[in-house]
Amino acid sequence: MTVDQYSRWKKLAIRRPEDVPPATPLSWKVERRDQHAGGKTADDALAVLALQESIRRTALSGRGVWLRDLMERGGCWDEAAAALGVEVDEARELLRVWARGQHDLYRSDIQDGRPRPLGLDSEQHAAVRGLCALLDSERVKTDEAALAGQQETGAQR
Repeated sequence: MTVDQYSRWKKLAIRRPEDVPPATPLSWKVERRDQHAGGKTADDALAVLALQESIRRTALSGRGVWLRDLMERGGCWDEAAAALGVEVDEARELLRVWARGQHDLYRSDIQDGRPRPLGLDSEQHAAVRGLCALLDSERVKTDEAALAGQQETGAQR
């Protein structure tokens, strides 16, 4: 983001979460929320509520990406569910819904002829579905885990 964008952001009236531009950095949102939290007007309280909701939406939107990353890096569903404070099946469903949305986005971009489609292609979507099929304590074997296993095998020789 540029200095100009930051200057415009600082002057922008925030009354609804939709008033926050989509690419606004989270740190900017938190800074504005904290400034308004120290205010004494109804406009300040309204801005705090709208910014809090925008921050909440930003945080929630990243859960699918981080769930996929956790599972791909060798995490398990028991850990994922505990980190989210939900049941294992709910964590799996969260990833399924996110992956479906990302796959739909990709297909829509392809259909619209976008040269650089966003989202998950069919192969990536299938890989995420595979992660969802893992047992609660099952882990994918990462390169790091495979390397550690090879080193253990070599040490036993």
